[in-house]
Amino acid sequence: MNLLHFSSVGGSQIVVFTKDLKWYHFGFWKERFSGELTMIQQSRPLLEWYLQHRIDQVSNIKIRRSQVVAVVFFVRKTSAVNGAI
Repeated sequence: MNLLHFSSVGGSQIVVFTKDLKWYHFGFWKERFSGELTMIQQSRPLLEWYLQHRIDQVSNIKIRRSQVVAVVFFVRKTSAVNGAI
C-alpha cells in the first residue's frame, strides 16, 4: 500500500513527529527538533474506508461477513495467509 497516496485522501495529515507535535512526557514539555519520524494521521473511519477501498480493488480477496473461520491456510515460511474455510 502506498501510504503517500493515502495522505492525499481528504482528511489525512502528514506530520514530522519530532518537529510538528508538542510532546508532554514525564511532567515536562519536550523540545521540538528536526527528525525523520514522519507520520500520517487520520480518523479511524477514514482509515477503515481507505483499507476497504484498497481491498475491494484486489480481485483474489473475498470478504465474507458474519462467518466463522474453522481453518486458516498459510505459507509457513512467510506466515502469509492464503486462505480460510
